[in-house]
Amino acid sequence: MSGTAPPPGLVVAPEVAEALAAGAAVVALESTIISHGLPRPDNREVAAYIRNLSEDGVMAEICGEVVPDTDLGVSIPDYGIVRARVRWSHQGWMGARFLQPINIDSIANN
Repeated sequence: MSGTAPPPGLVVAPEVAEALAAGAAVVALESTIISHGLPRPDNREVAAYIRNLSEDGVMAEICGEVVPDTDLGVSIPDYGIVRARVRWSHQGWMGARFLQPINIDSIANN
């Protein structure tokens, strides 16, 4: 299998350069929305506005797109951070399913 070099100006990790040279498959993940223009440690947070919340998941308005099957933490005011998996993302909206159902009644009463 014939290899390729990264495009000029693109800096890649040594193991990625080796994989490219060997012609192996390389997957690149876009992470602009979690780091673009934000200083550390805020570069790991993304603004999201919860538009629909259930015991099983959340629909939120976000800046950008999130790759489906990405695991993340959803911070719910007066409840805490809930682990979820992104099921879909399209044009600034995303849907995520909580890894464990939450007690929606405790949130509704706050």
